[in-house]
Formats: sequence, structure tokens, C-alpha cells
Amino acid sequence: MRGALRAGIGFAHECSVGGCGACRFDLIEGEVQTLWADAPGLSERDRKRGKRLACQSRPLGDCRIRVRCDDANRPVVAPQRTQATLLMRRMVTGDIAEFTFAMPPAANFLPGQYALIYPPGVVGARAYSMSNLPEPGGRWRFMIRRMPGGEDRLRSRRWRALAALAREASGLPRHLAQHSGGMVVSATPLVELVPVVPAAFEGRRICQWDKDSCADAGFVKIDLLGLGMLSAVEECLDLIAEGHGRAPDLSRIGFDDPAVYAEIQDADTMGVFQIESRAQMQSLLQTRPENLDDLTVQVALIRPGPVSGGAVHPYVAHRRARRRNPDFVPPYDQRGTGFPRNYGGQADMGAIELSRFFMISKRVSNAAANM
Repeated sequence: MRGALRAGIGFAHECSVGGCGACRFDLIEGEVQTLWADAPGLSERDRKRGKRLACQSRPLGDCRIRVRCDDANRPVVAPQRTQATLLMRRMVTGDIAEFTFAMPPAANFLPGQYALIYPPGVVGARAYSMSNLPEPGGRWRFMIRRMPGGEDRLRSRRWRALAALAREASGLPRHLAQHSGGMVVSATPLVELVPVVPAAFEGRRICQWDKDSCADAGFVKIDLLGLGMLSAVEECLDLIAEGHGRAPDLSRIGFDDPAVYAEIQDADTMGVFQIESRAQMQSLLQTRPENLDDLTVQVALIRPGPVSGGAVHPYVAHRRARRRNPDFVPPYDQRGTGFPRNYGGQADMGAIELSRFFMISKRVSNAAANM
């Protein structure tokens, strides 16, 4: 990787010590030596796919590799390898020291860049950012913090075990995505039931379970929606009031304007809440809603449950048949729409809840396999 950067190639790179994984590549031909086989920048999935880290690979001859390059990664100051002499060590605080090195060439680097230092008697490189600006005399200065009890930790079984666990956890997702505006309510303190971690926003916490696991545990999940379209409507009303002296009364706006439904049927719904997605637009051209009831069904149709349950295409076919023949009556499939009942003829609420779960859950196959 450093050879490519010295040649001015825009090779992706970041940490250069095997930790980030930005320099992954595929080896097509040739042979390379792996310097750090357990580098955390590669996940188990990467290793199974034959991925390698360029910063931890040394070519043993001519090689052909596949890698994605970008001109934005071209180094402004090309890396170079040189010998350095330690001139001075000055204690700045009780645990931070400034190390000053002298190198034959003049110091040439950008603020924020770092150097890979290979100290004698230490396996591998250590990356440190320079603490000074380039100097004509070729001085390089680094601020390095001493780790209390570092040598003892290297010999500690607990720290070696922690390092082994960190290698096993490398490549796993750090966390699931946060659901903005979602709240979970439980009868007992939530911290006693599920792992809870602090959010970036002060005073907020994140529940580590997903919505399906919360539903299985019987938690109440509430979503608060922030609708940008409502802000746009409010601003529009203010502008109308400024230009015409008064704002329109929204309660007097009818729901049967043919011009509005004509635009909806043509999928001219950019920015219209609930029917602005590409999936909704494509479906609107097929279902062609004519009133508020049709629009309600349309919004409910493009959801994970109806889509995975195969309800979209039958509904579209029935809508087309109804337009061709107003007397058309959709067939009633008792197997798909009837709720389970017990022998007494009353609805079995447990079976109804199970049916609802199968209709809306994304994990139908997993649930069916466990029954």
C-alpha cells in the first residue's frame, strides 16, 4: 500500500496499521507475505472471501491485485521510509512525554498527518501524529502518553484474554440503528430487562432489542413521527395569510377534489406524505385511487406485511376488474381472511394474535420453523 502511495496512486488508506480495513484488496496473481494475520481490520467474512489488507501485506514478487482507487486518496505528501535518531525526550506532564527525532531529509508533512514508528525491540509499528509543524532542520516531534502499568498488563492473563475477545468481536456490528422518536414502555425498570446504552443525545438511552424482540417481551412501543410536510403546510399558511390577509380554514377543505385525485393517479406525489415513495408511486399508477377510502387502502397496502403476504397483486387485479365492470365482486377467500375460531364458535384471541403475527411479521419463516 505504501508503495502505491509513493507512486502517486489513489489507494484507499486510513490507519495503515491494520485496524480500519480501508485498504482491503483481492490478490489475483502472485504471492504476498502477511505481516499480521489477526489484524482487526479484516472480519471473518472478509477472510473467507480471500480479502487482504494492503498495509499488512508485503509482495514477494510481481503481483496483480484488484482494488478500488480514487483520486481523492492520492497523497499530497508521498510517504517515505527513513532512519531517525532520537535527540531528546522531554516530560510535558506526569504521563506525557515529547519525543524529538532528527531525520536526514527536511521535515515535510501536513498538519494532522502521522508517522509509523518502528521502535527497536517492539514488534510492529506504532502510529503517532506529529505535534509540530514542518521545520527546515528536519525535526519531528511526537507527544506520547505512558500507559500506567503497561508492562504488567502485557503479562496479565486478563488483558491477554481481553485482547483475544476483542479479536473475536472484530467485524461484528457495533450497534443496531437508532429509531428516532421511538419509546419503549415496560411495567418494570427497563434496565432490569434489556441492555440499555447511553445515546449521543444527553439524557437519552437506547434499547438494544429490535422492535420484534420488544413485541415478544410484551413491551409497549410508541413511535413519535416528525413530519416535515406539516412544517411546510404551516409555513404555506403563514405565507397565504401575509399575502391575502387571512389563512384558509383547513377544516373546510374537502376530500373529493377531482383535480387532486387526478394528480395522485398520475403519481405526481413528490413531497406528499405517505404516498411519496417510489414504491407508492408505482402502485398508484396501478390502483388509481378515486376517493379517501381508496387512498387509505393504498397507504396500508405498501407495507411489509401485505407485500410479503402476496396481497398487493390480487388487490391491483381486483381494482382493474372493478373499473372494467362496476358490478364485479372480489372473491372471498375464507382461508386467508377468516379468523380462527374454537369449537364453541367464539373467536380464539390467542389464535387471532398468532394470525396477526404471521401476517405482519418479517420473520414468518423463522417463526414457522419453530412451531
